[in-house]
Amino acid sequence: MSVPVPIATAFKKEFVKNGWMKRESFYILTAKGQAFVESQLNYKQLDKKMYKTILTNPQERLKFLEQVADSLKQIFEERPAVKRELDQAHATMETVIKRVEMILVDPLIFSKKVAFVGDDDLVSLFLSVTLEKIGIQEYRFFNCL
Repeated sequence: MSVPVPIATAFKKEFVKNGWMKRESFYILTAKGQAFVESQLNYKQLDKKMYKTILTNPQERLKFLEQVADSLKQIFEERPAVKRELDQAHATMETVIKRVEMILVDPLIFSKKVAFVGDDDLVSLFLSVTLEKIGIQEYRFFNCL
């Protein structure tokens, strides 16, 4: 999705007027703009260097997520058995990794509230450990069984 140029220009002008951005060879956030992003988007605790690597390098992202998966392997193996008569099935670890990856690559995830409904696949646990490893110590999930 792209934003029409006049709207993007208007936003840029407002950001500059409010002291959130400045122009050098291109537009960058000022200290005030960085403080806003850190506080309002919950980036303060984030290991920004690690997260940038995760966002921009798919191989490093997969390697990182596989390390998290390895640390949770025993817990995944000890999940209660599915009830086939209720048409239940567990997701594979690969599927859980893909689900967490989809959530993690959204840069706004740190300011969102996430609800997990019937999380037998332990995606919430995997995401929680993943966020902790990149510096997000406090994140609230809602688990609805």
